[in-house]
This record gives sequence, C-alpha cells and structure tokens, in this order.
Amino acid sequence: MSTVSNALAYDLQEGIKDWPKWAACSADEQCVAIHDACGGWAAVNVGFKKEGEEYQSEMAPSVDCVSDTNIEPEPKVLCINQICTVKPGGLSG
Repeated sequence: MSTVSNALAYDLQEGIKDWPKWAACSADEQCVAIHDACGGWAAVNVGFKKEGEEYQSEMAPSVDCVSDTNIEPEPKVLCINQICTVKPGGLSG
C-alpha cells in the first residue's frame, strides 16, 4: 500500500478526508516544517517540500489570519498516523 497516494487523516469537523500527497509519511524522518499561509508552521513530506510551500503561498491571499504569526523557532515534526504533523504540545520526544 502506498502511503503517499492513500493517506487519510481524521478531521474533527469533516470526518475522514483525503490529505494532500505532500503530507503523507511512514517515518518522522520523512517530514519537514514549512511556513504556513499565516506565518506559522505546517508539516510536509520532505520530497514534496516545494509543492507544499507553493500551496501555502497560493493560499496566503485568501486566508484571513488572526494575526501576523511569524513563529520561531522551527518546531519538531512527527509522522502521526501516516501524516506529517507539527509536534503537538505535551508530547515527549
């Protein structure tokens, strides 16, 4: 089974949804942090970093950000349930 083409994640408002191939992973080492449309952070598969960055840039004009959130330093990213994820607060490691 290809995790890149079949990546699924649970969205609390929409239920199960397909996530972009650039978020799929099978190990933490496959994930990297990029700036999101509001200056925060998103996690993507390192092989799709450029595609993820381009998507965030395209989204920026249409996203209503709460504030200019240029958050530093770069967070740790993890592969959780086959989806690259910015490490949630409270997780060790």
